[in-house]
Amino acid sequence: MENITRQQITNCLYNDIRHDTQDAEWFIALVEDFLHLLDGDLFDGDKLENPIYIKSVIESNRENEYAKEVMHRKSPELYISAVFKRIVAKVKDRRFAHGKIEKKDSYLFKAKWKNNGIWVRGNYFEYHGKSYISEIKQSFLQSFWGQESVIDFNVKAYEIDPTTICRCTGIQDKNGNLIWENDIIAYLPGVILPIKFGKCKENLSPRTLLGFYLDCDGVYGNQFVTINHFNESLDVESLCNVEVVGNIFDNPGVMMNARHIR
Repeated sequence: MENITRQQITNCLYNDIRHDTQDAEWFIALVEDFLHLLDGDLFDGDKLENPIYIKSVIESNRENEYAKEVMHRKSPELYISAVFKRIVAKVKDRRFAHGKIEKKDSYLFKAKWKNNGIWVRGNYFEYHGKSYISEIKQSFLQSFWGQESVIDFNVKAYEIDPTTICRCTGIQDKNGNLIWENDIIAYLPGVILPIKFGKCKENLSPRTLLGFYLDCDGVYGNQFVTINHFNESLDVESLCNVEVVGNIFDNPGVMMNARHIR
């Protein structure tokens, strides 16, 4: 039996499925409606993967407004159980890979879409002097059931603001969220630091390299501090228990307030 929390389900819906699945908003809305029919915050993953169980929950709550929304779809239990199957697998993978670098994610970029400022992530490229992120989304069959289909993926390219480009470290924080360049992390109790990419000192070596590092300018409590030790390349083991608390674009006040105090 694999127990899974409501928060883990939400994290996976918005951190994974939303970014790599066609019609993701449809699947997310379906699962969120179903979650309103469940009590508590801890669930049996095996039950959530079982369409018979899903159908029984829906039918026993058929007068509920959320159940009515779910029943508007044809055979909703098949879609819901398929989504949960992937979520449970993702949670298992994150427990196994906690504190390790996921190479498949370390090639990702993200940036803000020029059209409306939302974050998009995928492959970065330039065309005719403009910057783009191409987002690849898998079909339902490929994403949830691992089956090949004639339409396996959909590619969209977004023109992005190049000043917001962030590289992915491939490292997950303690909540299973990917850590990106320009993220702000709670590194130690009371210590908040931004992730940067550039020249830095290699750990346990006099050499310099080009890579991710913890900016030596950070926040301790409400004071701006400089800690030279943090001007070194990322140590995967030391990051396995950190928490992403924002980024310099969406949460500039976290760092700017400290600079003002200095």
